[in-house]
Amino acid sequence: MQIRKQFRETCKIQTLQYKALKTQILQSTPKEEQKTVIKKLKEEQRRKLALLGDQYEQSIAEMLQKQSEELELNQSLLLRRRGDTGTRDLGINEELQELTQNPSPESNSEEDKPSRTFTTKSMATAFHRIQGLQMLADEDPNVERSARVHRTVMEGLTCYQEMYKEKKHAAKQPTIHAFFQPMAAMIRLDESQELECHHLKERLRYELEILMAYQSKNKMQAEAQRNRERKELEDRVSVRRALLEQKVDVAAKLQELWKKVCKNSHDSFLKQAKQYKNAHPTKYHAADWVYLTRTTLKKNQFCLQIQSRPRGRPWKAPINQEPTPVTTKIGN
Repeated sequence: MQIRKQFRETCKIQTLQYKALKTQILQSTPKEEQKTVIKKLKEEQRRKLALLGDQYEQSIAEMLQKQSEELELNQSLLLRRRGDTGTRDLGINEELQELTQNPSPESNSEEDKPSRTFTTKSMATAFHRIQGLQMLADEDPNVERSARVHRTVMEGLTCYQEMYKEKKHAAKQPTIHAFFQPMAAMIRLDESQELECHHLKERLRYELEILMAYQSKNKMQAEAQRNRERKELEDRVSVRRALLEQKVDVAAKLQELWKKVCKNSHDSFLKQAKQYKNAHPTKYHAADWVYLTRTTLKKNQFCLQIQSRPRGRPWKAPINQEPTPVTTKIGN
């Protein structure tokens, strides 16, 4: 039962592994070749499962053979201990043959009952409990009696100890790595099967190398694309920053130039007004001087606008043109 359970678990693990391998291979194969690849994978899976079934059937047969040999050995040991003669052996054999040929209804009822099997855990707990006899042997004042009891118990448990060792050795769960290892201890393959296993192993290694190379190539391409996009963005940002800095510098230069022009025009006007006032001290009023100053500044600004307008556009006179200054004469 335990071997059957191991077989089912191994089959489940193998189906999951083949599903993962199938999805991984189909991602890297074109659609035209997917049908052939799936067919090859299914054939390989069937072959592996058949090989695994033969392996477990062989292990079951070997275990049954060992158990039958152990039962025969135990039977012979029991007969020797009882001191039975050869005639009694013949009688027992005849009785056994009669029982096998004509089974009693009690035996049929026993066969209907579920078969009892040893498990590694139950045998381990039983041996651990039997070790408690050592405590009784240590506390027993009669040394001969304790030694005799201990010897008889250990002699009766020799067959069970051998069975426990075999079960413990066979209870190792098969892993995926151990399944793909060539030549397990239970399987005896011929030369053709060994050669086929070697070719399959080389093919799997080659496919693994191709997969690793494909993954590394995709990783390098993605990294190169990210670096290229980052460089393009940095170039665009640097160009935009340079344009903005250039615009700021031009604006600052224009502002300084405008300030200089306004200052020069204002100074020249004040100089001319001062000269005119000195020449004609009683011709204009103080308010007229303020008005003349404002109009002159606006005219200078209008001249700068004409000079800075683009070429090819017709010149238009300003709509709101300032009137000529009104002079008020002061009486003599």
